[in-house]
Amino acid sequence: MKKRLMIMLCVLVLLASACGKADPQEQQSTDTGKASSATSNETSSDKAIEITMLTAMAYGTEGLDIAVENFKKLHPNVSFDIQHMPNDYETILKSRINAGEFPDIIAAQTGSMVSSYYDFAYDFTNDPVLDKFNTGAIELSKSSDGKVLSLPWTYETMGIIYNKDVFEKAGITELPATMDELEAVCQELEAQGILPFATALKEPWVLAHIASHYMTTENEDPMKTIDALSKGDITFSEMDNFNNLYRLLDMMVEYGPSKFLEIDWEKSENMLANGETAMIHMGDWCEAVLKDFNPDVNVGFLPVPVSNNADESYLLSSISWQLLANKDSENVEMTKEFLEYILTSEDGQVWMTEYVGAVPATKTNMQVTGMLASSAKESIDEGMTRPWNHTLWPSGYNMKMGAFLQEYLFNVADAEGSNEKITAGWIDEVQ
Repeated sequence: MKKRLMIMLCVLVLLASACGKADPQEQQSTDTGKASSATSNETSSDKAIEITMLTAMAYGTEGLDIAVENFKKLHPNVSFDIQHMPNDYETILKSRINAGEFPDIIAAQTGSMVSSYYDFAYDFTNDPVLDKFNTGAIELSKSSDGKVLSLPWTYETMGIIYNKDVFEKAGITELPATMDELEAVCQELEAQGILPFATALKEPWVLAHIASHYMTTENEDPMKTIDALSKGDITFSEMDNFNNLYRLLDMMVEYGPSKFLEIDWEKSENMLANGETAMIHMGDWCEAVLKDFNPDVNVGFLPVPVSNNADESYLLSSISWQLLANKDSENVEMTKEFLEYILTSEDGQVWMTEYVGAVPATKTNMQVTGMLASSAKESIDEGMTRPWNHTLWPSGYNMKMGAFLQEYLFNVADAEGSNEKITAGWIDEVQ
């Protein structure tokens, strides 16, 4: 009896043991599934991603390169194709779009330019990233229906930039605030063998920037001027100060290089940095290049005289560029993360404050190191700035305006004829 009981217990143990073992084929299948799942997870997290970015930036790109490299340390699977096209940027961008090659990120100027690309834009309206930006900067970034379809980069300022050491060498201590005073300074500089101006008149966009200072009417709201032009209620020749633009251009030619239309932006900045000229027209974005040409360069801003009334001399300041994320990108989430990183992280803020020398649109405690941004801040504090208006012009009109003004410089048209062409060209754009 005991023997029979022992045999039965052994059988039960063997059965239990057999039930607990998986079929070898089934076990192999299960292990393969686990391995496959692990491989799948690894593949999704380490999938090779390339982010494409197209900008018109020509300044401070070293700081962006550093931010990119640090981002890649966080995401080793991400690579970048970032192209900077300071010349003919919008033409190149449009050709890419027409070819069906919209980059993951583009830069576009605030106003009419960026709004022309809103159909491609990711909507940040309810994204928490907006809390990282100054409220005013976001307001400038909103579309007409209140959406946030792009993120602001930096506040930028433009005017006449002068070499302080050259002015000191010439004994000029009173900075010009009117057109007569500016011409007197030019005459004094020339009498001492110093070239007064070397503005980049080869660049249509520089001429458009200069012209924008003179688009002032009795009101200070640039949108009222833009609307009045578009409705045909006012022409360029009827603006308070636009005809004085030609006097400034004449000064830049008379007191500039003999081959003034061969001076591009890079040449003009080289000459200013190395004391070969006293003044150019440009924005604070150029400081990084000035320092590349001469680390000891000493420059500041002069408000642009638009008349003989010193109270009308202003710098123009605003959020210049917006960065837009392609909503249809295959890598839209990584694109958004990268965009947030270069705009709001410490790396991004260092890029803007130290390498570009501009005031970020994002909230930051970092001090701007740029001489020009600091000079601009003095004018801002004194109420001597006005908002930009050229970014509100019809999309692409900047280059057309510049081309019309180059015709004036070539003596193809006089001031009256140029005004007629500029007005007609504007109406053609808005119709």
